[in-house]
Amino acid sequence: MARVGNSSEPRPPHQPQTRPGAHAAPGWFELKPMRPGIERVGNAAQPADDAGALSVLIVTDSPRVVSAIRRAVGGSALCMLARTPNEAMAMALANPGADDLPVGLVVIDHDALGSAALELAERLSADGSIVTLTARRPTRMMARRARRSGCRAVFAHGLRVLEIRERLLRAADCPIGRARRPRGPRGLRRLDRLCRRDHALRDDTARQQAPDCTDLVHATRECMANMNQVTTTNEFTSLIRHELDIEQLLRSTLEFVLARSGPTNAAVFLPTTSGDYSLGAYVNYDCPKETVDILLDHIANTVAPKFEPSEKLMNFTTDESLRRFIGEDAAWLGDSGVVGFACRHEGEVLAIVMLFRDRASPFGPLLLDQLRMIGEVFAAQLARVIHIHHRHLPKEKWGCIGDPPKDDADDDLAA
Repeated sequence: MARVGNSSEPRPPHQPQTRPGAHAAPGWFELKPMRPGIERVGNAAQPADDAGALSVLIVTDSPRVVSAIRRAVGGSALCMLARTPNEAMAMALANPGADDLPVGLVVIDHDALGSAALELAERLSADGSIVTLTARRPTRMMARRARRSGCRAVFAHGLRVLEIRERLLRAADCPIGRARRPRGPRGLRRLDRLCRRDHALRDDTARQQAPDCTDLVHATRECMANMNQVTTTNEFTSLIRHELDIEQLLRSTLEFVLARSGPTNAAVFLPTTSGDYSLGAYVNYDCPKETVDILLDHIANTVAPKFEPSEKLMNFTTDESLRRFIGEDAAWLGDSGVVGFACRHEGEVLAIVMLFRDRASPFGPLLLDQLRMIGEVFAAQLARVIHIHHRHLPKEKWGCIGDPPKDDADDDLAA
């Protein structure tokens, strides 16, 4: 495939020829015939590269593009040049060297043909040619359209020669470089020895670094946990610092907890003078609306007092562990995972906080750490609110925060 112009006669040897009617036209180059019917460019003595002989049709009017493609495909390749889509179609379809050359590759310069480049690419690819597209500044849109038109590769003019060669050989499904040549038995045995030695060295290095890496991971996790606790404490403290109303304080606390826990049932139980607990505030996630009040009142009387002796946050992830802690009343919570803790200030329990939801969505360790910090800050603010509300009374007459409000009429009768 070395036809230039319309002549089908082989050129006589040792007579360089140019395109008829275009002597010294820019972008055209001389062809040196190597044998009848095939003409090659470059140095005939240059050894063939890994791809073997390539027949390349370059569609452009730029000498720079022609030079780059010629150097990329190597001296053993046969190069042809066309300036217009009609010339390219004629030369691609009338390929006299197809029986001798394994690959016919077409390189279309988008900058030279404009919108006709993609039309030509689609026509050539439909006829079975291997088509690639080049441009000075390819864009993503151009690459997508080129792929849809059948182009196997799109590359820029400014790429290095080796990079252009790799793109063209990949498009033509040719092996690239010596790394893909089959190795002999000696090469394979040497490669196997090197791999075994590298594997052993890697294992030794990993064993030496394992203790240090483990310590570093633990230290990083502890640092992240401490930073998370400090951040949670500062955010929650700034949120409730100015809350002096009990109901608003409970509401803000539950909203802060839900923002970190996600959807869940939550309740805050407050102690009473009689030693029981009353429901202070709650959030209902998946409990029936008709029975949620009964459920939470029962939990306040039977379950909440069981968290009072414990100074740690309790997390129950199985029915067995919950039943051991609560007893038969665990049936009221169904298949829920439960988290509960007592909020203490100076040794006194001021509230019991409980969260429960389906065990399919367990409470994570990060949330548990945050709840511990929230409990401490909430208890301190709760003690401050109680002190402010009863500052005019002796402490023995403060009562408990969960006591029902006194009726003013009863106070007048008692007076």
